[in-house]
Amino acid sequence: MFTSRSFGAHTWISAAIIACTPSASAQTNCLFAEDFSSGSLPAGWSLSPAQVERLDANGVGTGTFTAPFVVGNATAADQAGYFPVPDQPAGNAFAMANDDASPCDCAMDHVSLVTPAIDLTGASAPALAFRYYHDGRPFNGRAWLEASADGLVWSVVRELPEALATWQQALVELSAFSGGQVFLRFTYDDGGAWASGFAVDDICVFSRTAHDIAVKQAWLGDRSVGAFNTSERSLGYSYLPVEQQPGLVASLLIRNLGTDTAFGVSVDGLLTLDGENGLNLGTIVCSALPPLQDTLVTWAPGWSYDQPGIAALALTASMADVDEQGSDNTADLSYRLTSPTHNGHSMGLDNDLPEALLGGEDGFSIGCRYELAGNTGAIEGVSCRLGAGTLVGTSIAALIIDANVNVLNVSTEHVITQADLDLCYAGGSIYLDLDSTEAITGDDLIALIRFTGDTGALYMAAGGEVPTGAAWRVESDGLITTYPAVAPIVRIHLSEPAVGIPEPMNELGGLKVHPNPANSYAVLTIQEPLAGMAMVELISSQGTLSRFFPVGQGRSPIHLDLSGITPGAYLVRLLADGQVRTGRLVVLADGNAR
Repeated sequence: MFTSRSFGAHTWISAAIIACTPSASAQTNCLFAEDFSSGSLPAGWSLSPAQVERLDANGVGTGTFTAPFVVGNATAADQAGYFPVPDQPAGNAFAMANDDASPCDCAMDHVSLVTPAIDLTGASAPALAFRYYHDGRPFNGRAWLEASADGLVWSVVRELPEALATWQQALVELSAFSGGQVFLRFTYDDGGAWASGFAVDDICVFSRTAHDIAVKQAWLGDRSVGAFNTSERSLGYSYLPVEQQPGLVASLLIRNLGTDTAFGVSVDGLLTLDGENGLNLGTIVCSALPPLQDTLVTWAPGWSYDQPGIAALALTASMADVDEQGSDNTADLSYRLTSPTHNGHSMGLDNDLPEALLGGEDGFSIGCRYELAGNTGAIEGVSCRLGAGTLVGTSIAALIIDANVNVLNVSTEHVITQADLDLCYAGGSIYLDLDSTEAITGDDLIALIRFTGDTGALYMAAGGEVPTGAAWRVESDGLITTYPAVAPIVRIHLSEPAVGIPEPMNELGGLKVHPNPANSYAVLTIQEPLAGMAMVELISSQGTLSRFFPVGQGRSPIHLDLSGITPGAYLVRLLADGQVRTGRLVVLADGNAR
């Protein structure tokens, strides 16, 4: 486990004031909201037309009809391979007009999804936020938003432009409808020809105050630089060897949800290592941000530590005026600095939670791209976490390739055993030694797990949103490469690790989970008393919250009632005293604990 350490060497540089390049954004305090998580179109919503005709392979009507909009996820959207909606967040559901997949290979010239009447009585300067996917492929798709006070007379309030491989955010002024009601209509048109489709999600209508900014999202790394730009290090790593630190960089999407321009927008950051050795920096990042606009800022203090541990970064955005809704101005990020004796000297992009499964029964290679600095050190091997659906007897190997998919190094073939699966389902990983060490030369490399597809099936656990180009999937013919939106848990190691079930002691100082595995109960023990109330969360291997337990001040040990919990591997999170401590717990069926 990590322990507290003395302050390490560091460097920093100031972030510069930048011009605020706006884009639209979303909001969370909603008068009306819909995220389509129920899996079907909500009550009160309507379609126009209610049905569209299905077409055959030649575009001729079949005489059968279906709804133009349905609710589904990224897998359902791209089942025919023509509508690659990014899976963000993993497994998310949304409403879509899918122009070339079941249940609709259809005539979709002018189809609409319509909200029920939204009451704006008493709303102050109301606005609408939503996100949408519209790539316009191949060339003829169009999408737009309309609004109406009575559901009869409509006006276009926003054209929705195309963008490849990304969800876009939109924020729309609705003050013209204050004091009454408004209907919203999301319309898609395929131009009377084959096209991909249109998707919409996270719809929110909200009131506004004069001064209100928010941190919509924050990431490690520089999100203003595309992941395919190999001339700059831009990716944010959750596991990072000490000697591979590029100097801390974070990106924030800051939005102005107020009615007035936000002047002097600044970001304050506090970085700590193992809860100590704090580094502080505050700087103006945006001189003026107009109402209902976003700006993506890069905050680059350049800090680095010279020793391993958990680096935790607390970010707060503020402006010259007092923020009237300050509760949404913060973001917390963390990463692990690794060494030969800490976390296997690993480098990884994933968040260590199996939020999604990537794979199948046909051959492919899957993994992540790594930006490696300097010309010292070497990659010893690759670790990976297998997911549900993987079959015993499946043969895999690790590959190191370059950006042109040239193989630089391989491991011996490994045949997956039941012990491998048990280990991975409990939160561990399997390690594949390369045939020879791969020298670090400063060039970008891609670490992949290869599955030939001859026998068996392979599914990799994946978790953590990554930009397009950070995660790779290469089909067995080597000709088709796609870029998953979540990071496969595939890590490189600069020294041979002890890979297995993670030690159930948290790096922040003493969260012990026992017995482990457990059946009807488990006990958490921490080294220090709790200063205030706390909360324990039990998170499943799918990343969902299965149960939470409130904890009183000063209480230790903490007893967890596991009755009714589905057997499996869980992440245990203790939220207390401004810190998050984590551990691993395997829950067995009654009578199977050992």
